[in-house]
Amino acid sequence: MANKSTTMKALIDKGLLLNNQQPCGNYLFDLIVETWFDDSVLISMIEKGADPNLVKDRNNSVLMKCVQQKRFQVCCALIEGGADVSYMNENGETAFDIYAEMFPETVYSKHGESVSKLNLLNAFLATGIETNKLSLSGICPLMIAIWLRCANTVKSILKNGGHVNIRDNFYDTPLTTALEFDLEEIVNTLLNAKANVNHKGGEISLSSIVVNEEPSSAKHMRLSESCISQPMSVLQRSSVCKCRKSTLTRIITDMPGLSMDRRDYYVSLLLDFGADPNIEESGSDSTLMHAVRLESPGLVRTLVEAGADVNHTGCNIHEKNIYADKQSSLLILLNKKACTNAKSHHGDLPIHLALQMESVDNEKHQKDILLLVTHSTGMNFPDRNGNTPIILASSFCSVAIIRKMIEMGADVNYKGHRGNAALHKHMVSERFDREVVSILLKYGANLNIHNNSGETPLIRYIKRRRVEFEDIQFLVDCGSDLDSNREGCNSALMVAIEQNISSVVDFLICKKVNLNHIGQGGKTAFHVALLKGKCRFDVSIEIKLKRIASHLMQQSTRTGSTVMKRKRKHQVQIEKSPFKMRRTGMNSMFQQPSGYAARIINKESRRKTDEKHEAKVVETVMCLLNAGVDVNIITENGKSPLYLLLSRHSHQTVQKLLPLFIEKGADPNLGHYPPLEIATCLRRIYVVKSLLNHGAKVDIKNKRNETSLISASRMCFLEQKEKLLETIETLLHEGASVNVKDEQGNSSLIISITHGCLQANEKCDPDVNKLVSLLLKFGTDPNTQEIGKDSALILAVENMLPSVVKTLLISGANIDHLGEQRQSLLQRCLQTKSMQIILEFYNVTDNKRELDQSQELCSVCKLLLFTKRAFAKKLTEIQKMICFVGHSYKPRIVRRTILYYAVSLSFML
Repeated sequence: MANKSTTMKALIDKGLLLNNQQPCGNYLFDLIVETWFDDSVLISMIEKGADPNLVKDRNNSVLMKCVQQKRFQVCCALIEGGADVSYMNENGETAFDIYAEMFPETVYSKHGESVSKLNLLNAFLATGIETNKLSLSGICPLMIAIWLRCANTVKSILKNGGHVNIRDNFYDTPLTTALEFDLEEIVNTLLNAKANVNHKGGEISLSSIVVNEEPSSAKHMRLSESCISQPMSVLQRSSVCKCRKSTLTRIITDMPGLSMDRRDYYVSLLLDFGADPNIEESGSDSTLMHAVRLESPGLVRTLVEAGADVNHTGCNIHEKNIYADKQSSLLILLNKKACTNAKSHHGDLPIHLALQMESVDNEKHQKDILLLVTHSTGMNFPDRNGNTPIILASSFCSVAIIRKMIEMGADVNYKGHRGNAALHKHMVSERFDREVVSILLKYGANLNIHNNSGETPLIRYIKRRRVEFEDIQFLVDCGSDLDSNREGCNSALMVAIEQNISSVVDFLICKKVNLNHIGQGGKTAFHVALLKGKCRFDVSIEIKLKRIASHLMQQSTRTGSTVMKRKRKHQVQIEKSPFKMRRTGMNSMFQQPSGYAARIINKESRRKTDEKHEAKVVETVMCLLNAGVDVNIITENGKSPLYLLLSRHSHQTVQKLLPLFIEKGADPNLGHYPPLEIATCLRRIYVVKSLLNHGAKVDIKNKRNETSLISASRMCFLEQKEKLLETIETLLHEGASVNVKDEQGNSSLIISITHGCLQANEKCDPDVNKLVSLLLKFGTDPNTQEIGKDSALILAVENMLPSVVKTLLISGANIDHLGEQRQSLLQRCLQTKSMQIILEFYNVTDNKRELDQSQELCSVCKLLLFTKRAFAKKLTEIQKMICFVGHSYKPRIVRRTILYYAVSLSFML
């Protein structure tokens, strides 16, 4: 670089032509600048008479290129050598525009003083550039002088006509910029030059801006209002100005680099120069509001003494923020007659906001609240949620605050939107204070008042879970009515049972409260206690799931024309059945090899916990029984206590409590879901026999018009059917009606076959056959289905249950019944492609029925031919069938076909 520059300087000294255009089209000056020769070379060229204004095709001038390369010393030399500072390139930029763009477009960037930058700025100013004209990037010389922190240059610009209130593209004036950089000397200079201390930034949205009759680039579509008004620019504009913060407010909110003392100093300084603390319009937060938020009593005092409006309404949901430990600021505002009854946009008073605030230092916070209460008058004004100050204060405030509110006229029985009074609110507070309760009661608070949920303060206290028996006794001694209950709402006893507070339950029972109060959902305390059981078998849920499975099975029948399609869907249903999935999920969960020991320990711990819980529930139930509770009240959804006992509790608990229920007169025939039905579904034979012996009707129907026998038939999906068969046999011996149908028109026989097929194992056929045989033994009619619905025989055929088919045929099932597909039984048999089913059919129907359809005969023969090897051992039966078929049909051509198949079959066998 040094050798190159030395050589070039020698050539210049020898008279090198400096202003000739080179063969490439550029001038020598451009080439020297672009190839980064030393600054001394460029200065030497200027001294030797090089013309800095030679430019090709409106490209950047030499001065512009040097500015871009930050060669500020060369730039100053170029300007002194006659460089044209007004020259504009093809983008409409001047050298000063490029210089201004070097400064970040934000007031938050701080620049150290740079002599070279400042010298260049002074050089530009010396050429007479317009000091009040913004660059294309929206920056003026005065703003650059402030960024460079040069007070002398600022004074010089102002002396030469610089506008003290000019605004840049970011709506900052020289004063706001100097304030942010904490340049006290420049601030005083600007103030003495009559800077606008009440400046409010405005965002100007321009549809078009024309500067000197030439449109500006889209990058610079925002311009300050003050600059628009300058005489040197001819501007056409259409704008909408949105008000922003005043200078006073910006000192408080937008200048984090200033310390609290410096903010206080500058606010006082601007106020001395005429700044208006009330310049913000209603709906915008005032400077005083921001000072309160800043937690600066000094600023608050300064603004208030300067006449700041303490009742200004801002844009937030409140007039002034009220925080804990702001007593100094609060006292200043209150002493200036700040309105304590001014509501926010949402209807909250300052006292409401103070009570809603949280504080680390509760003691100081309460002092602030007490101060605000002393100056407030609206003690019965509700907030947005309908709560008055005393309701809010009862949660955490001291007795002194509560007493002060009452002395000022607070209504201790006022209810909020949810119906909660002060006592209700205190019952769910972090700390139960008997002194607060006492002071409220002393001044007339009603201890038995109900909220919208029908809760008294006592019930609210029990619901909080952090219950002390001494506090319950205290409330009772103060006059709390244990039987103050609203119909349809839970009583104190019911809530205590729900919360598992046995000591309170025993206490309330000893006080002989109403055990039979009807609460939510038509339940009594007895229902609530029984619902604490851990079991979750509910007929209303389980039966619904089983009916869904049955519905899916019936849908597959309608959509599939062949048995194989139906079988595939059945298999999918078996795998996806909620019962199958539940069993599979439970099995896989306990068959995982990893962490097995830990799960065993976990399971044992859970078992012990459940046993303790169940023991407490049994104890509560027995206490209620011994106290004379009514055992025959049913809930709104039709469940009796006896039903809840059977569905929610283990077999051991049922064996222990069932005799007591029966002894107390429990009616086994009550409710939409009879107890006999749940006992049957759970296959608890002892319970079934006990209920039948004590008056349970064997044919009683539930709300779905189904008997216990039908419900039991729906349980045939279970793989272990021994107890189910015994249970059904017990019902049959007691005279259960075997031909009663459900809402879909299906009898127990139909349901047993369809649900039994959900059992996917080899025992499906014999297990279902046992149940079918049992039902037939007690008089079930296999021919009750209407024409157009599949009969029991058709369902057995399609589900390939040969034993069931044989049993039904022997019992007189109608082989001519037409089902859903309007096909004969023989056609349905053929579709199964099961020789065993067909053989059973022909064994029973031999010599009883003539086959009168040639298509059926051919299908039979073809099937015999195709399945010959699989049934070689049944040659006698096949030959018998062929003979039967051959003699049953007379037409000659068909006999030849049959003979053909018969010969072929015999030959291949």
